[in-house]
This record gives sequence, structure tokens and C-alpha cells, in this order.
Amino acid sequence: MLDQLISSSLIRKAYQISQKHHQDIFLVGGTLRDLYLNASMNNDFDFLVKSNVKSIASDFSKLCKGSFFCLDKKREYYRVVIKDRDENHSIDFSPILNGNIHIDLTSRDFSINSIALRLTDIFEKGSLNPIDPTGGLKDFGERVIRLSSPTAFSHDPVRILRAVRFARKFNFSIESHTLNLIKENIRNLLKCPWERIRSEFFKILSLPHASKSLRELDQLGVLSLMIPEIKNMKGVNQGAKHDYELWEHSLKTVHFADTVLLTLKDYFPKHGEFLENYFRQELESDIKRNNLLTFIALLHDIGKPSTRSMQNKQVHFYQHDRIGAKINQGIAHRFKMGKKTTHIITTATHYHLRLLSHHPSDSLTQRAKYRFFRDLDDSSFDTLILSCADKMATRKHSTENRNHLPILYLVNELIDYYFQEYSKSTPKPLLNGNEIMEILTLKPGEKIGELIALIEEAERDGRITTREEAVKIISSETKKHN
Repeated sequence: MLDQLISSSLIRKAYQISQKHHQDIFLVGGTLRDLYLNASMNNDFDFLVKSNVKSIASDFSKLCKGSFFCLDKKREYYRVVIKDRDENHSIDFSPILNGNIHIDLTSRDFSINSIALRLTDIFEKGSLNPIDPTGGLKDFGERVIRLSSPTAFSHDPVRILRAVRFARKFNFSIESHTLNLIKENIRNLLKCPWERIRSEFFKILSLPHASKSLRELDQLGVLSLMIPEIKNMKGVNQGAKHDYELWEHSLKTVHFADTVLLTLKDYFPKHGEFLENYFRQELESDIKRNNLLTFIALLHDIGKPSTRSMQNKQVHFYQHDRIGAKINQGIAHRFKMGKKTTHIITTATHYHLRLLSHHPSDSLTQRAKYRFFRDLDDSSFDTLILSCADKMATRKHSTENRNHLPILYLVNELIDYYFQEYSKSTPKPLLNGNEIMEILTLKPGEKIGELIALIEEAERDGRITTREEAVKIISSETKKHN
């Protein structure tokens, strides 16, 4: 570990700056934690200094030929960004709380994040001499998450989510006193900005085995606090077509979505690489398509409790997809998600039955394939994987051999169609919106969009090829509704 620190050019340059300014610089934070945990080190560092933070950060930036800016003027937090080939490295400089390193460390969240190394010890004494006032080194050995102080949660309740994230990420347990403090402070979580809650929650969803993380959050009472709508999902019998009650089915859907996302090349050999890149797309801060799909998988059936009915001794959930889309739109707004992210959530929820309504042994018509991608647009692939996971979570032992999952044939057929035909065909419409309004004497509105879609579909199906035929089909359609 010492050799890794000494050989780091960035840490050495920070030490040079400390000599220039005649004051100690301390290395703290996640990089140090990861070094103690698994002896790996990235080039994103957190440094603490007693004074002249701006000057020290500025001099470090010049020495490393990086860019320098202020993160928080009031608290004197500064960041230097250094570009190394295709990667950007962030080096943060902050003032030591009250000028005392021990006070600073004990004010942090967890003991494993509350260790510091003095750069002069590393480069002048050739030793680590870790400053560890909260027992972080001991907790590394015992593999536990422990608060650095009894007031850590009350000062920042978002740390409750961080406790779960670190426990899941490092396969640690949360020690008993910390668990008790979570329960005491849980209600304060909703006093925090939803942007911060969302960020931590989606970091948890990005970890492997997301269903286990969700179960733990549920057991702690955190999940139902953030998403109270899930309370109605528990204990709902889904009838003879399902082996699991609704809440368990939802968690199983998360599990199988996770499984498919981790092994896309096994499930979709021809297009696995494309799908891997697709689900790595970042939609907004801390939300990528993969962890968003996990979120959707959890909530795709959220409309079922309010639509459950019995007919002829059979359970039905009529319109639960449409009701669920509206509920999930409200949840997305609560989490302060952007317009695009919200649209993906609501569209995938609304259409999650689209593929499941087809008999697995039937080949889809060209029109059905076209309509699928036309209607779902930017949510198409998300909904395809959701459909697989949803189906896999319906019956016990239904996934023992993925080669015997009929829905995979439909999904692969659709993906093939997308690449072979749909993605290559972007014809100019035979009639545009202005022309349709002029021909039919219509005003702008949703009807114009519907007529444009009707023309595009008819053209793709080969039913029309000319402008005159397009006029005829929209005129006929308009007469039906007059």
C-alpha cells in the first residue's frame, strides 16, 4: 500500500505543494478506504488542508496542468480536474474542520471513511501512520458499517442510504447500534432534498443483486418511506396465472432484469454488445438506463392493487398498465427526474404488456413489429428486457434453461427486425402536418400527429405509395369520426 501511494505522481505533487506552503496536507476519503479494502487505487483524491485552500488548489492545478474551480465558495471547497488520455480525474481540496484533523474525521459519516494519512509521513518517514479516531481499521477487519458519531444521521439523514450502499457494495453488515440509529432517524430522510435522495438510491440500484438491496431497504422501512405506494402491493394475490403474490413478483422481476442485464451477450448473442452499450447510457446524474430499468421493474405492476377485481372466480387487473403509468409519473416527479427519464418510466410501464399479449409461438406480423418501435420509440429496448424479466418472474422454475424461454424468441425477432429494417427506414412522410391541416381544414393538435402516424404506418406496410393515396386514407379516417 505504501509503495502505491509513493508511486502516485499526483500524490507526490500534492506533497510538493505542501512543502511549498509549509503546511501538512492529509489524504482522506474513498480512495483511502478502497486501498485498505482491496489494495486498489484510482486517481480521484480528497485532500484536507488547514488554510490557504484556494492557493494550494490553484498551485496544484498549475503543477499538474489541470483546470481549477470552486465547488463551494462558502465552505472553501475546490476541485482540480486533470485529463489523462480519455479519462478525467478529480482532486478535491477542502479545509480541515475547525483546523483539527481529529474533529474533522469524527464528523464524517462512517468509520471506514474516517481515516487520514499525512503526506509528510508517507514521503519523509516512509510510513503510513494512519490517523483513525473512530476505529475504521478495526471495522475493516470485522467488515462492519459503523457511524463515526451518534449524531451523523441527524446531521445528514441521507447517510442512511449511504449505509445501505456501502454495506451492499463491500458485503459488510451494518452494526447493531448504527441500525438502531437508522430507525430513530428514518423519518428525517424526507427533509433532505429529493435530488440527493435520488442520487444515493440509484447508486444502490446500480450495484449487483439489486433485489437484495431493495429487500434490505424495505426491511429497514426506508423503501416505503420513499415510495409509500408499494405498501398496497404487499400480500396481493395475483390468481392462478402467477406463482407469486404481487410484491414478491415485483422483486423477482428486479432479480431477473438484473440477471439479463449482467449477461446480455448470453441472452442475445447477435446484439449483446449493442445492448450493453445501450444500457450504459447516462440519462441524468447517477441514473443510467440499467439502474432505471431496475427501478421500472420494481414498479411496473404498481397499478394492480387499485385495479384488482374478481370475475368468474378469476383475478383480473384491467387497465393496470395505464393506471400504473400515471402512478409512476407521480413517483418520477417526486424523485425530481427529468422529462426524458420520466417518459421512459411511464412508457415502459404503460406498454409492459404489449409483448406478453402475443402468444409465444406466434411470429409477429410486420405491422406489429413496426407499431412496437413506433409507439415505444426511445423506450423500446427497455420494455423488451422488462418483458423478459416480467415473464421469468411469473412461474417458479420457469428459467432453469433460458433456451426454453419462448419470450426470448419474440424479443430476438423484434431486435432483428429493428436492425434489419426499422432503423434503416426513415422515409420522408408523404404529407406533413401543415399539408394535412390545409387539406382537411383542421387546427393544430393531437389529431394531426395521429394522422401523420397513420400515413407512416400505411406506407411502411406497402398499402400506400403516393401522395394521393395518403390524402385518401386520412380523408377516410376523418370521416369515420365525424
